[in-house]
Amino acid sequence: MLSVFLRMTKNITKVIYEKEKMMLETAAHFISICYASWFLKSCLVTKALSNDLFDIKSSFHIKDHYPRLRQALLASMQRHCWYLSEHLVLLTLADDDIELELKSKSLDKLLDSEVPDQFRMGKPELPVILMSTELSELVGPQSWFLVKVADVPKEELEKWKRGEATQSFDTFKNFVKKIACVNDCAERNIGLSRILLVATRRKT
Repeated sequence: MLSVFLRMTKNITKVIYEKEKMMLETAAHFISICYASWFLKSCLVTKALSNDLFDIKSSFHIKDHYPRLRQALLASMQRHCWYLSEHLVLLTLADDDIELELKSKSLDKLLDSEVPDQFRMGKPELPVILMSTELSELVGPQSWFLVKVADVPKEELEKWKRGEATQSFDTFKNFVKKIACVNDCAERNIGLSRILLVATRRKT
């Protein structure tokens, strides 16, 4: 709104310099086109993975018009992609907007992985996301963690892969929907907004 107001009154006010006006317009573009959508969906754990992957890939596309914004945005997003870690990547199975074929690829990758004797605890190892990255590529042995926590029998995964409607899958989806994205909302509300200052600040 501030950007719109300053543009409307530019002929009668000299509140900001031309460079500052460009900074505000860049910020307004980012907030309206990108950030608003990301923030409004950030509390939905079933959408967390597909949103994060799409958001990071979208950040690559703005490099031609907003190179500084793109650099700061990608650096920030790569530090906040814990839902794309091996431990949590199977959250995507509960996303009704993800095609069955993509879910089947993830389940194939999981079933080809050995169940670890124990799972890594602590801060997860964050993947490096590229333009070509697919959700199934992020699945690995540690992805069994979510299956075990949700108490899903291994034999049920084959039924899921075929798209069969099973009680175990409904139970898994209900389990996932109860997981709160509190930290994700907080990080996006505070952390990501700071990248605008990095991307648009004036050189001293």
